[in-house]
Amino acid sequence: MIKLSSQVYNMKGLTKSFFWEELNKISVGQYVNPEFAYTTRYHAKKHHIFGGRKEQDNFSIFQHRPIYKSLLLGILTKGKISESKTGLKVECKFEIPLWSIIVFLFLSYLFFIRFSLISETAGILAAAIWLGVYILVLDLNHRSIKKVVEKTFREFKRKE
Repeated sequence: MIKLSSQVYNMKGLTKSFFWEELNKISVGQYVNPEFAYTTRYHAKKHHIFGGRKEQDNFSIFQHRPIYKSLLLGILTKGKISESKTGLKVECKFEIPLWSIIVFLFLSYLFFIRFSLISETAGILAAAIWLGVYILVLDLNHRSIKKVVEKTFREFKRKE
């Protein structure tokens, strides 16, 4: 896993049991390894925002959207929950699976080989364009999952 960023959420007035109850309502695929969830088929309903699982006080979730699965660009959110006097402290790390980057590098190599048959400059240009598009989509997905996680945690606070 390659770490992209981390964020700490302080959720005053929440308990662990309430947090897990709410997270389970919007998650699907409890027995699925989130790092390899792209290859797994399960039936999610509209209210299932995330796919993933939890173990003790840790959770791993990914945003459940078909486009991220097909592009192999799903960002994984790994979180750890700890209780404090005022509520919960949720430490989240946003990561991308290493195999996703390896697949991307392999596809870049194929683009380079394909277009370098025309000319070496065309091969380099095609690989550079592919890299640029990949980075833009990765950044978009990263910002998107951070917004969704933050919005979800804000809704948890309102419900309590």
